[in-house]
Amino acid sequence: MSITMVQANQLMKEKKMTANLKIENIQVIHAAFEDEPVYIANYDPNYQQTDNYKKYLSDEKVEVESVLEDVWKATQNINDSWSNPDAIGMEYECNLDKSPNITVKKDLPVIKGKTYGHRSTSVGDYMIVQFANTQIYNCYIAEDVGFSLKQSNIGSQIEWWNLETNKVLGSRRLKKKA
Repeated sequence: MSITMVQANQLMKEKKMTANLKIENIQVIHAAFEDEPVYIANYDPNYQQTDNYKKYLSDEKVEVESVLEDVWKATQNINDSWSNPDAIGMEYECNLDKSPNITVKKDLPVIKGKTYGHRSTSVGDYMIVQFANTQIYNCYIAEDVGFSLKQSNIGSQIEWWNLETNKVLGSRRLKKKA
């Protein structure tokens, strides 16, 4: 099922734009500490559906932010490396941080012949949600607690390469000392 631009605009007017719309993909953009935004990973919520995603699809009161929490968790280095499947902690025989829903888009850094993983997603990084069978794209920034909608486009993708960087405090921009 595909919706038209008129239907998408109507959904926006009713403030139900993201309620129960299936998510096609979520792009993870690291920008909190970077000079330029980096498209680091894709998250496919349909590959192995989490409880949050199932609730989101079945209950219009569950917001997309609950699914973004799953993306946040999937891009954290806790025991091993979420991005480097070969990184295995000393206590386990497998990589506990690797999510099957994640596809790493940026090459892993290699320093002196050793391959490392990417940093964890942080406050000030972005997630761009593409809704299935629509041309609706929402961009969220990770905040101290939760996420804030920064931009919503209908009919055109969000230009992640133009997102603001160095927002280590999320929406609250760091003021440079004179």
